[in-house]
Amino acid sequence: MNVKQRRFLDRAKECILARGFNGARLTDLTVDLGVPYQAVKAIVDLGVAEHEIFEIADGQMYTSDSLREVEASLREFAMDGRLSVPIVRDHFQSSRSVTEALLEYLDSEGTTVRGPEGRTFKANKT
Repeated sequence: MNVKQRRFLDRAKECILARGFNGARLTDLTVDLGVPYQAVKAIVDLGVAEHEIFEIADGQMYTSDSLREVEASLREFAMDGRLSVPIVRDHFQSSRSVTEALLEYLDSEGTTVRGPEGRTFKANKT
């Protein structure tokens, strides 16, 4: 990756981070960065290949920093340790699809476990 690409990728990551819980889509980044869609797609693809940007589901993107912030916010919010899609969605003023995708991602990463009474955080993430 050259210096120009590095700077552009860092700008894209800053925009993703600024969007918080909801992450960003390519169209969001096109508007935020003020550059053509094709340029944003190319730099995001590079970020995904370098494991700096993660596409959770249906084009919803996060950085490792934004995922850590989401996890910390969820841990703080889930006082009893339980998470459900409707409660998390309402608290973070998000959509059901974004909330489900994030919680399923956390399940797949071993951060949370889905049980009969909702999701809980694992004590020790492996």
